Amino acid sequence: MKKFGLGVYLLLLGIFGGSLIILGAIVAPIVFKASSILPELNLTPFESGKLMAQIFVRFNYVLGAIGFVVLLYEIISFIYYKRSLVYLILGVAIGALCLLFVFYYTPYILNAQKAGEAVLQSAEFARS
Repeated sequence: MKKFGLGVYLLLLGIFGGSLIILGAIVAPIVFKASSILPELNLTPFESGKLMAQIFVRFNYVLGAIGFVVLLYEIISFIYYKRSLVYLILGVAIGALCLLFVFYYTPYILNAQKAGEAVLQSAEFARS
């Protein structure tokens, strides 16, 4: 059972890493350059950002679940299987960063977009 749990855990970490690479290296450049790929769309960078934010919102379900599973697995492994403290620290860091993106950064991005395009281009917003 221990090896099966480790296999599922490593599979989830692989899915997590692969999805981050796909979102960052493939999806984001296409979304932000959509107007050059399809000129008839006539998307502004602000509208492209709104599209990318919706992708983040949907990805947050996966990210939150994986963050929770990583935290749970590392804590259980540390307590019951006496794994190294280093693994616990790294696992907690991964889980915390996942949950930080879900519960802090994504709402911040969505609230900034609700303020409107003019506010995002102001000098005051650039300082914050």
